[in-house]
Amino acid sequence: MQLDPALAVALRQDLEAAGALQECDHPDHLSDVPLQTLTVFRAGSTRRANTFSWLASDGNLGTMQGLLDDFIAAHFAPLPDG
Repeated sequence: MQLDPALAVALRQDLEAAGALQECDHPDHLSDVPLQTLTVFRAGSTRRANTFSWLASDGNLGTMQGLLDDFIAAHFAPLPDG
């Protein structure tokens, strides 16, 4: 699958607007619970990035989770059942 690069840029901009470059790992991690992890690269010539993980999607994390869920649903086929 190949996406238009403009779609990825728009997603990055939406995630940045939601605070993805300022988020930190959330302290409620449990070792046997799957977490969401996101790495967002800053635009431009510097390749600085921010990576963070979370368990519950509330506040800004809920906004970012919604952006990611909507992007995946719009551009990728669902997995087959079974």
